[in-house]
Amino acid sequence: ARADDLLALAALDRLLAMPGLVPELVRVVERRAELTEDAGVRLVLLHRVAALYEEVLQDQPKAIGAYKNVLGVDDTDLAALDALERLYRISDAPDAPRELAQTLERKIELTTDVVERQALRRSAAQVYEKQLADIYQAIGQLTAVLDEDAADPVALAELDRIYGNAKMWPELLDVVDRRALLAITSKERAELAYRAAHLVETELRDPDAAIPRHGAVLELAPAHEGARTALE
Repeated sequence: ARADDLLALAALDRLLAMPGLVPELVRVVERRAELTEDAGVRLVLLHRVAALYEEVLQDQPKAIGAYKNVLGVDDTDLAALDALERLYRISDAPDAPRELAQTLERKIELTTDVVERQALRRSAAQVYEKQLADIYQAIGQLTAVLDEDAADPVALAELDRIYGNAKMWPELLDVVDRRALLAITSKERAELAYRAAHLVETELRDPDAAIPRHGAVLELAPAHEGARTALE
């Protein structure tokens, strides 16, 4: 008689939950969420809808849509963002990697814990590089990690690899130099310094600048064969 009768919908919600009639139940909960004027209650109901789609009905596309509805009410809801990240990682939809990257970026904006934010940036960099083939966005995320922690070894190693693969020699030289300064052992520092010197000599084609660099390698490791050969 009245499709907007909240008391009847609440009763149906309770009754349909008892025998586990989930497809009917989820439609009732969705209707309750549409009709309620209380934003807090709507959020609770929308979370229930999303959980039913994801955990009981195992309908990933509808679960994703339901969690997006949660964000439509509260775009700072970290539980919904966590759920969307989880769903996009296992989704085979063509736009899932792009949606995953955007979800991670939104979580980065909202996260106040530095360690967690750094982990999210590294994760976003992997998505951009591996799944979206966008190394410049990946570089941006890793550079942002270094803006907060200039000595982050993972970000430096990842930038080292990406710059090398992309043949971005000046950028690679800067990263290798930074890694050499941060190296703990003299052997590791000498190897990184030699890499930098070799890079200046062969890729940047500046032998005059490479000479003092090779000399500095020998100060760290007097028996370094590569540096001695290069100087000769």
